[in-house]
Amino acid sequence: PAPYIWISLVAGGIGLVLSLSASFAVWHREKQLAELELSARASGYAQTLQFGIEAYMRKVSGLRALFESTNNVGRDQFERFTKQLLSDQSAILGMSWVPRVTRDQRDSHERAGARDGLPDYRIKSVASDGSLAPSPDRSEYLPVFYTATEARDSRVYGLDLNDGSIRQQTLERARDGDRLAVSPHFTLQRGEGDRTGFFVAAAVYRRGLPHETV
Repeated sequence: PAPYIWISLVAGGIGLVLSLSASFAVWHREKQLAELELSARASGYAQTLQFGIEAYMRKVSGLRALFESTNNVGRDQFERFTKQLLSDQSAILGMSWVPRVTRDQRDSHERAGARDGLPDYRIKSVASDGSLAPSPDRSEYLPVFYTATEARDSRVYGLDLNDGSIRQQTLERARDGDRLAVSPHFTLQRGEGDRTGFFVAAAVYRRGLPHETV
């Protein structure tokens, strides 16, 4: 009879609504659980990453402390010290010391590099075609003078980082702010797989000089 048909339709509608409500509640609950699980994993990864970064930053600070502890860090001493810092990790590809050299100091600096076992040492810049040429006359230079992972005849020695690029900008931030400075990402020239990397700079000041102002 017709009345029973309407009752059946109403009952079916109510059942459908209840089924949909139950399904939505289950889906919402599962979504919340998935978000909580994702958040917990992300937090764990973030803490692990932060711990690793802080450990590597302590290595950079340790190298700066070596220079601050003595008036003259020799090349052999630098290489032994950095070899120890790099021995138990794989993320840091190398460490370098980049002194500030003024125009008046350039000749004596280049002679010192040659006496120190760097053949044909010169302060040089990267030309537009990718080749290396003697740096043009400038008021100051920031050449790579010590580095932990390169042979003494490597072309990297003498490379002037005072070139207006992200390297110079990062060094200037470290110098002016008296703090660790990190460069933007760039493509590394060596390494395997994804060669996206960055470098960290820490300023080393002459002993006894104030740090409060630029």
